[in-house]
Amino acid sequence: MRKNQKVRALLFTLILAFFAVGTIAIAKEVMKNVNMEPIEVVKTTATSPQWVTVELINPSAGQNPANLRITGLASAPPQSSSSECALDNTSEICMARLDLANFSGNATDLIDETVQYAINNNAPVFADTEDDGYARHPEKN
Repeated sequence: MRKNQKVRALLFTLILAFFAVGTIAIAKEVMKNVNMEPIEVVKTTATSPQWVTVELINPSAGQNPANLRITGLASAPPQSSSSECALDNTSEICMARLDLANFSGNATDLIDETVQYAINNNAPVFADTEDDGYARHPEKN
């Protein structure tokens, strides 16, 4: 009886080995037909230009890039408005249009940084023929 158990165990082991070798052979054959080129990871950059909302850090320090903190991303402001940030307004700067064509990060990387930081990192203020690249709050009455 003991010899019979050893034969069964050996037979069982051989069958398992046969299936394991067969499975490995099938896997190798399948992998030959699979294109296993490395996946290229691409860091996306924001579209250029990108409007951002800004706020003065220190109201008494003036409206210069080092004193303007980027607070969020925005869509283009209206040309004129008596109630919201707009291109034709003349009060405090509330938005800036940044040229991100040469910026190596995402636009969200600039949130909580200053406009001067953006300028220093290849994301300058983008002025065009119609405006200086900034939108402003309406005049206070």
